[in-house]
Amino acid sequence: MNKDELDEFFEELKAKRANDNRLQKFLYKKGFWGYNLRAWLRPKNFLGLPGETKSRIRWKIQRMRKGYSTYDIWSFDTYLARVIAGGLEELRIMNNGHPANMTNDEWLDVLIEMEDGFRSYNDSGTIGEYEEMNKKLNKSLLLFSAYFKHLWD
Repeated sequence: MNKDELDEFFEELKAKRANDNRLQKFLYKKGFWGYNLRAWLRPKNFLGLPGETKSRIRWKIQRMRKGYSTYDIWSFDTYLARVIAGGLEELRIMNNGHPANMTNDEWLDVLIEMEDGFRSYNDSGTIGEYEEMNKKLNKSLLLFSAYFKHLWD
C-alpha cells in the first residue's frame, strides 16, 4: 500500500466517522478494558459483548463442564504443564504427607524438582535454555510417572 492509498483510506475512514452521533464518537475515543466501546452498540452482538469477551465466557463455561476448553487444546502441552506445576506447588505448600519410603524433606525436594521442570517448559526461550529445559522436563516426567500414585493430599 503506497502513501496515496493510505491517505485515501484514512480520508474515507474520517468521512465515515463524521456521520457518527456524539455518543458514538465518545465511545470510539474511550476504551473499556482494552475494548473499543462501539463494539457494545452493535445489535448483532449477542449479550452486547465484544467477540473476544464472548469467547472468554464460552471457554470458562467449557472449563467448568469439562475441565478444559477449546482454547486450552490449541496448546495443550503448555496448558497441562502450567496446571501440573500449579498443582505440584499446592501440594508442596500444603505439605500434608509423603510416601512411606521417603522422609518429608526428600518428598519436598522431589515435588520442587517436578514443579521446576514443568514450569521451565513454558519459560524456555533460546536454544541453550531449550536444552536445559528439556533435561529438566525429562527428569520431571520420570519423577511424575514414578510418584504419580502419591500425588494426593
